[in-house]
Amino acid sequence: MQSMNRSFELRVVVAISMTIVSTWQFINVMEGNSNLMFLRPADNRAVSLLRLDAEQIPKFVTDLHLLGVMHSDEGRGDKSFEISLRQIQQQVLPKGFPRTTLWAYGDPNQPKSFHHPAQTIEVTQGRKTNVIWRNELVKDPEKCRVYPNSDACNYLLHVLQDSSGVPIVDQNLHWAAPHQKCKDGERRTDCQTGSNEPYFGPIPTSVHVHGAHTESRDDGYPESWFLPKSNNIPTDYATTGSYFRSRFLPTNGTADSSTNTFSSVLEEDRFYQPAADSASGEGYAVFRFTNDQRTTSLWYHDHALGITRLNVYAASGGFWLIRDYQGRETFLATIDAKGNEQRLPSPPPKFGEDPNRDPEVKGKVREIGLVIQDVSFYKNGRLFYPASRLSMDYPQCSKGTTFGEAHQNITFAPNSDVFPVWSPEAFFDTIVVNGKTWPKLEVAPERYRFRLLNACDSRVLNLALIIDGGDELPFFVVGSDQGLLPRVVLVRTGFATKLEPGNPEIKEERQSTSNKQALLVTPAERYDVIVDFSNLSHGTKITLINTGPDSAFQSFESPEYEPSNDETTGQVMQFVIGESLRNLSGDQSTSPYDLILEPQPKLDKPEVIRDLALKEHVSNLCVQDASANGSCGLQLIDCASGEVDADTFDNELSFGNIASFLGYDGSKGARNAITRRWMDPVELRPLVNSTEEWELWNWTPDAHPIHVHSGSFEIIGRYNIHNGEQISGPMPWEEGHKDTVAVPPKTITKIRMKFNIRGLFVWHCHVLSHEDNEMMLPFCVGDPGIDCPKTLFSAKAN
Repeated sequence: MQSMNRSFELRVVVAISMTIVSTWQFINVMEGNSNLMFLRPADNRAVSLLRLDAEQIPKFVTDLHLLGVMHSDEGRGDKSFEISLRQIQQQVLPKGFPRTTLWAYGDPNQPKSFHHPAQTIEVTQGRKTNVIWRNELVKDPEKCRVYPNSDACNYLLHVLQDSSGVPIVDQNLHWAAPHQKCKDGERRTDCQTGSNEPYFGPIPTSVHVHGAHTESRDDGYPESWFLPKSNNIPTDYATTGSYFRSRFLPTNGTADSSTNTFSSVLEEDRFYQPAADSASGEGYAVFRFTNDQRTTSLWYHDHALGITRLNVYAASGGFWLIRDYQGRETFLATIDAKGNEQRLPSPPPKFGEDPNRDPEVKGKVREIGLVIQDVSFYKNGRLFYPASRLSMDYPQCSKGTTFGEAHQNITFAPNSDVFPVWSPEAFFDTIVVNGKTWPKLEVAPERYRFRLLNACDSRVLNLALIIDGGDELPFFVVGSDQGLLPRVVLVRTGFATKLEPGNPEIKEERQSTSNKQALLVTPAERYDVIVDFSNLSHGTKITLINTGPDSAFQSFESPEYEPSNDETTGQVMQFVIGESLRNLSGDQSTSPYDLILEPQPKLDKPEVIRDLALKEHVSNLCVQDASANGSCGLQLIDCASGEVDADTFDNELSFGNIASFLGYDGSKGARNAITRRWMDPVELRPLVNSTEEWELWNWTPDAHPIHVHSGSFEIIGRYNIHNGEQISGPMPWEEGHKDTVAVPPKTITKIRMKFNIRGLFVWHCHVLSHEDNEMMLPFCVGDPGIDCPKTLFSAKAN
């Protein structure tokens, strides 16, 4: 059955000074057993639906939005928070440009708290936090709460749409599929639909706290999604995913697992089944976080199967900061090298304060979170996301504004192996920090602490600070994904030097692996840095720049490496020194040259060494691009005329990557390594409380940020994939515990971790476009049928 049955155009003319802004049409959509009506733009001819040229957006004219605190347990712990996802409008572009419709997390009891990216959640180390996550992607969430039977509770389409209002959901992927229409004919969720039709249904969400040491039921498993509570969801839709889990609402008085002893995860599942049943169809899930790990910067974001890239682009996420109840930091010594009490730059924004509207609060803040994301826009302020595969590989053949745009010479799925919508990577032309394009921040001539997060889909950032005149201001890296490092690392372009506490005179800086490398941050990584502005005069401007590429990152030595566009994506934000912000009592923080970070215990030797693989499959279609002068000259050609890679057998003339995979037996080479899909039986089964070493053999041409759920790991080193010789140990700023690791191409990257929580988790690439198309696999810590559903396993689980 066709999902879009008919449409008719209704000329609704919106006129301002006699200028037609847009023409709209009603569409009648058959979803399941229901006829649904939606209003969307009729075509892309209107000026408002043309792409916005990033070079036309003024830079450094908008103040940085300081991320306040949405929820805090205020050092007491054992609190319950409520967090909703809603659609909002926000002034992302500078004043004078249209507002942007996007998604944001916030406290539904405080409607003004919704912001993209979200405000910060602060929790106390070792204290429990219950979160009621709500999906409120409905027409009017506030009115819906008062009038639950009104059309205010009608669900919203995905906010990422092509220029004609078609949601950019690719049903060829293995995805949540709430409509239960599977390619194999079965009616179930979480499957490959195998359809080029648009999806006009409600949007599933599943929230993951990235880096959290938490039980699997609270981890935001990709199949643990849920739909909004809506009045117009078709009756044959599933409202939750196949692995949906929820705890009891904190207000109902039912005992939590903290007062119960369970012999297995599945026994715990049975205990909580009534809670999941109560939550099903109600648009919420209740998770519990124990926060039993180091003080650190985690972040929360969507993780729904097959649409994570879309949902994170639309909603971003927010910091989840684990703090000590006395304000201390794990592995930060009490006394510095000079015998004084150690202090990192502070304070951060406090719960109940408004650091953006209260000048006094803003002026005293010295700890600031920076969420960096690349996006693109239409001229009317709407978010642009590529609606066709052609636009990313061959932009002269498609502007990316039409859903699944066809080409006269290229055949797409189901008649070939190339999907017409999904792209292997997504790069955008505008840098947004904390929800503002290219912002500026006035800072005192003092030390600041910045918590950096790369929230991009695919972009690898290579960050440096450039002072007016061209000199570089270094980063002092004190922490990464899972907390503080064992030593402060001074990073500037070409150098990364571990500091000796109490010795400000560096005899010789240590060269990085490349003279182009600055602070390299792959997607999902966080770095905790100190920037010392104290020797700069009033009015001095410092620009945070990015020299990572505008394409998939390989290495700085790759012949394909080119730094990002220095007019757009090569700039991030600007700092301006303001003498009036100086603390009258002086800078109370410890100089990074005197900071003492304590040694950290190493994990035991591994009991198991895993031989794992990263591989890429390219299309069987071969093409020749004879485009010239902006015209499209794409043609099919015989693959026999192309050179073949000696390792992978990939043809250089292939249309391109059709999917990236994880798998096993990487040591057997690119041709013999085994790849697995999400639907395949689970094979990876670490024993409870075991320590394992994973060897990640990357046979692809690109670097991949690999994230492992359930805890943290140590990076052992990187090795040549052909001869096994060590290339390097961990980079100096990687020597702490991590949860995301950059795996360079044609290398073996070794990581070591301990698995001490039973249950079902995942590991995946955090290039979100890769994750959404098969580069993610589940693993079970424990026993099949006891700690994970037995139906997920094959006989060879090990």
